Amino acid sequence: MENRNILLDMDGVICDFLNPAARAVDLDLSLVPKGHWDVFAQAGCDVDEVWGKIDNYEFWANLPVIPGAKEFVAQLQEHCLSVTILTSSAWSSDGPKGKMDWLRKHFGKGTKAYICYGGASKALCAKPNSILIDDCDRNTDAFEAVGGEAILVPRPWNRQYIGGDLEGTSYTHVNYNYILRRLGFPGGIPDAGFEESLA
Repeated sequence: MENRNILLDMDGVICDFLNPAARAVDLDLSLVPKGHWDVFAQAGCDVDEVWGKIDNYEFWANLPVIPGAKEFVAQLQEHCLSVTILTSSAWSSDGPKGKMDWLRKHFGKGTKAYICYGGASKALCAKPNSILIDDCDRNTDAFEAVGGEAILVPRPWNRQYIGGDLEGTSYTHVNYNYILRRLGFPGGIPDAGFEESLA
């Protein structure tokens, strides 16, 4: 995997999008059915109203870093040819700036990133030596449909969800060690969350 280019999603993979978004609309995530991408629609929220409340610079620039994300990215950078953040944005003009400022703040000014509109357009970046790491089923499916390789990050809102509460950290942690093992790397990131359930 050392000769691979990693295309790494941002929201739900290295930053916590869902918890702050849920708080913005007073949504109790424990009441939302798991295994579905459209969390807000599943909860009966007005999706336009949700985006109206969160699609602004302050929201995107201040999302929490998921525990273990910096160590995860550092391991990818150590073992892979390149790591590029590949994230989609909503339609406000402030969203992309907020995302870029977030990346600079937490991962440094030299972080490579592409922002696209609509996650399925990530498939346009599929190449033989690239791997997409994303938490959205549609994005990984579209990437693979054009010959790319993808890893679907196990999260409660996609088909990788295997039930239970994943040690009570399902909405706050990512199993980075699972992803690293899928790439052929040893893992060993502390606080990576629910590792044993997907080993």
